[in-house]
Amino acid sequence: MTTVMTDRRAEIVDAAARLFFARGYGGTSIQDVADEVGILKGSLYHHIDAKDDLLVAVIDEVHDAAMARLAAAEERDGSVVDRLVWFLRDHTAYNCRHVERIGVYFREFEYLEGERRERVAADRRTYDRHVRSMIEAGQAAGEIPSTVDARLTANALLGMTNWVYQWFDPDTNDADEVADGLAALAADTLGGSR
Repeated sequence: MTTVMTDRRAEIVDAAARLFFARGYGGTSIQDVADEVGILKGSLYHHIDAKDDLLVAVIDEVHDAAMARLAAAEERDGSVVDRLVWFLRDHTAYNCRHVERIGVYFREFEYLEGERRERVAADRRTYDRHVRSMIEAGQAAGEIPSTVDARLTANALLGMTNWVYQWFDPDTNDADEVADGLAALAADTLGGSR
């Protein structure tokens, strides 16, 4: 559900993501966002209708990026396990490089209401099912043991890769090293190779 963003709107969404991550959605006002980008509060409404437009923009950006990485994984050569491990590595690296947005995606979702909340929840379920279906495809191809619980494993792998926003610090961690390490754990879990 991506909308085309002007440079100014992208700057506003970036500022909102930083503020929502640092202060929480509830603790951030429209005035705070306007101050962060150096415009008048009224001018902000040329780019949005309401504050939750900014939250939805951040959440949709994260979701769309993840779905693009899943699509790229599907198009890669190699076994199902190799493609899935590639995705998990790429997903982890993205999450490490976008900690603020990932944090907003997971922590601030609760502030959405009505149709927007339902749509985002449906997007999340679609994403989770896609990862689970890759595990099931690996089982059907004989690459992943049939005794592996696909749903549990998908949740565990996504939990492991998504949770990095809680602890990743670019001053003390390297995104690629963390991504490689979690990809190795995923490969071991799935019974494949990196």
